[in-house]
Formats: sequence, C-alpha cells, structure tokens
Amino acid sequence: MSVANKIIKDSDPQIYGSLMDEYEMSDLTLLDAYLDTRHCSPIQLTLYGVEKIASAPLNDFIQALQDWQNVSLLRIVFVYTAPLAPLSAFLYTIPCEKEFLQHWTVEMADALRLAAVAPYAARNQAPPDNVRHFLNDTRTLLEALTDCRNDLARWEASRVVVLTTVQLLLEQTRTANMNGTRLSFSACLATSLILDAPFTDWDLGCSSAYAMTLSTPNAQRLSALLRHLASTLSISETRSLAEHLLAKFQACSAKFEQAGAAATDTSGAALHNLLQNPQERYPELFAQWLVDCWDVMLDRPVNGLMTSIWTYDYAQPISAVLEGAARSTILLALDKPNQTLASMMAASIYASGSGLSNPHSDWPERAMGISDLDELRAALAETQHAEVPDVCRLYALYKDSGKFINLADWYDAFLQSLEVDLRYTSQDINQDASQYQMRFALAINELALLGLLAPTGRKVEHLCRTVWDLPIEGMPETA
Repeated sequence: MSVANKIIKDSDPQIYGSLMDEYEMSDLTLLDAYLDTRHCSPIQLTLYGVEKIASAPLNDFIQALQDWQNVSLLRIVFVYTAPLAPLSAFLYTIPCEKEFLQHWTVEMADALRLAAVAPYAARNQAPPDNVRHFLNDTRTLLEALTDCRNDLARWEASRVVVLTTVQLLLEQTRTANMNGTRLSFSACLATSLILDAPFTDWDLGCSSAYAMTLSTPNAQRLSALLRHLASTLSISETRSLAEHLLAKFQACSAKFEQAGAAATDTSGAALHNLLQNPQERYPELFAQWLVDCWDVMLDRPVNGLMTSIWTYDYAQPISAVLEGAARSTILLALDKPNQTLASMMAASIYASGSGLSNPHSDWPERAMGISDLDELRAALAETQHAEVPDVCRLYALYKDSGKFINLADWYDAFLQSLEVDLRYTSQDINQDASQYQMRFALAINELALLGLLAPTGRKVEHLCRTVWDLPIEGMPETA
C-alpha cells in the first residue's frame, strides 16, 4: 500500500472504501478523487504549504506532504502545482542542495528554472546574468530562493502595514462609505489581509485585483489621495489612529518570520517616533509617514527569480475597472435610471466592496450588518415606481430607432408613454399641450448635448442617431 493510500485510509476509512470501488488505486487518481470528495481543488495544495481547509482528515494528509523525505507524495503534488506555481514549493522551507538533488527529478528542477526565465521570454527579452546563473548552478538557485523569500516577506509586511492603515483611516474619517473611490478598494484589501495569514499563495501574491491598486498611474493617484485624507485629521484623531495602528502592527508582526517582522517593526518604530513630536505637527507628519510607507510598498524588485510576482503588466482589466468608460456610465444611467439612483443612494451610506451576491457569505461587512447589498436592494424597491425622467423616456425610444429619427413620430410616442404613467399614478392627463412640448424639447436637447443626436442636413424635423451600443444589463432582481 502506498503512503497516500495509507494516510487516506487511516484518516477517513469510509471515503477510502467508496473510492476503492470507483477509482483505480494509483496515487495520482486517489489524491484527485479524495480532494474532490472534500470539494477542494488540487491546486490548493503546494509542496510546502496550503491554505487552511476546514477538514481535519485532509489537514492530516497535508501535514504528511510537508516532509522532504516523502518523495512519492512530493511528486504527486508536483504534478498539480508545478505547471502553475513552482515557486510555492519553497513557501516555508528552502532545502539544502543535497536534499534538492536527492528528491527532485530532472523535470521538477527544470520546471523551477523555467519559472525563473519565463517572464523574460514572454516579453521577448534575454534574462539578465543573475538569472542565467540559475539555469546551470543549483546552489546559486537555492541561495536566490532564500533571498527572494526574504524580499517577499518584507514586501508582504509593508503591504499589511499600508492597507491596514488605509482601512482604519477610512473608518476614522468616515469615508469608508464612499463607494467607487480607489481608497475604498484598498480598504477591502486591508480587511482580507487581516483575516488571512501571509503567504497563502506566493505565485498569486500580485494578482490582477491587487495590481489594480498598485498599477501606475493609479498608485500615484492613491498616494496623493492618502496624503490629503490623512492631513485632514485632527490632532486627537491622529493620536488615536496612531495608537490603534501600533497595537495592530504588534499583532501582525507575530504572524511573520524574521524578515517580515523586522519590516513591520520598522514601520511601527517610525510611527512611534512621530508621536514624540509637537502635537500640532501630528496630522502633517502622519500624512508623510503614510506616503513613505506607500512608497516602500511600491519599491519592489523588477529583476530576478520572482519577476512574475513583482510585475503585472496586463493593463486591460485594470483599465476596465479603474478607468471606467464615461459613455457606458451615461448610457447605463439613461437606460436604468431607477437602478442608477438606487446605487447612488446605497453608495452614500454603506462601504464599497461588500456587495456580495451570496447571502451566506462570511464577508465582514455582512456579518456586522453593514453590507451595502441589502441597502442597495431596499433603495431599488423605493425607486421602482419613481417617475421616469423625460430624457430616459426618449432614450428608450432612441434604442429602438433606426439611423434617422422623425421628431413628429417621437413626440407622439413620447405622449403615449406619459399618458400610460399618468394613468398608473392616477394623475390628470389633460394638461396644457405646451407643457408636454416644452418637456419634449428639453429632453431632445439633453440627448443632443450628450452627443446622442445630430442634425441630418435634410429636413429640420429629422435627426440622426450617433451612438450604437449593445444593451446594458441592470442589477439582477435576486441575489
């Protein structure tokens, strides 16, 4: 019986028996089947660490993987992790050269070296000399892993310092409710960092979501926003925030190893020294301290073994999220005025980032009863029967129009739309015709000012449609 079979049989004999009946008993197939019964993706495993999973038998199984002498299991897990996250093998421990050569196959070692040069190959660049040494010298490779691991620990610590500060700063200044700001996105990241242990996944440390906060020029904008926001604190608020942060940093420091703890302690010491200055300088010095910490977090290595971790150069999703298209915003407001108004109402009350569609989520804001999702749906219900703006009525006609628009036909359709709503609300429909003509003319002018209408040059009563877009979906009615 293989080691994998024995571990699973001892920890969960019932599942082991069912797997015996359904699968061939190879290590690879058994591991895949066992993880599937636990609803755990195989990629969650690493050679030297995994995220904690609420399953005691699986945790026991994982502990066995953390032994360099367990060669068969090392190679099983490598099949899952090496193609996507080879550096995760050194998450907690760097082996000596003897262990590396004894327990790693040639293919495993080559995959690790490939991870070192892949970022340069993707950009059609030649690897620098310090990276080329990794290809032939195993000792140099392992030494570089130790250095990179310490660099990553310091960077992770600086990230915790900055984003924890941002979260508390937003709470202190009551701006955590400013939905849509770049600052609120950082606060959400800070929350997740506090709840999750550092180094949950090395190779995903600089994911696209995190890159949205740190990408240039967004990082510079955030830095300026942080400085301005911190400088608005009063003396008492600054002292209270600094003391709270010092306690937070002390708790975070205990989670890190030596390199990360040293970086956290350095930031804490600088903050402590700030409080030794005259009180009237607290806001100014705190703002400068926060910006300095932000700059330290951005000061990342750009060459070396872990370039793929430090660098994220896929700009399209970042641009789509942070640099929203003005036209899409305008068209969405015209097409879904009730949903847009509800979103604005919810944004003025509750924090961004907590609008989760899963009602059973354990997101902190939902657990504390301050999720913006509930507020958003309540606001939508209140605005569901609100009067539709005239310009939105015309936009509904606009979407169904061809290239040329006859104003006379539009006016008749506009009146019919008004009459339907007036009857629904039991209002008088026998108003002065000039009032309707005035409202129609104002709505036409608004569409023209937005660039949606243009003259045709043929007839005065004809206009030309200028924007052709796919339909924009509003917020779903159910979670």
